[in-house]
Amino acid sequence: MKAKSFDAVKFMRETRNELSKKYQHSPEAQEKDLSRIRKKYCNLKRTTTNKRLKVAR
Repeated sequence: MKAKSFDAVKFMRETRNELSKKYQHSPEAQEKDLSRIRKKYCNLKRTTTNKRLKVAR
């Protein structure tokens, strides 16, 4: 088996665990991060794919 130079699953697991620890110690940090993300992405133009996904749900 070929050795991987980058393991995406391992990376995502580590990232999830770090964020989990951060937010357990400071729940207001999670709210702050989420509001910043919403503000950043709220003005994106909707595509036809996004519209279809919303209707399908």
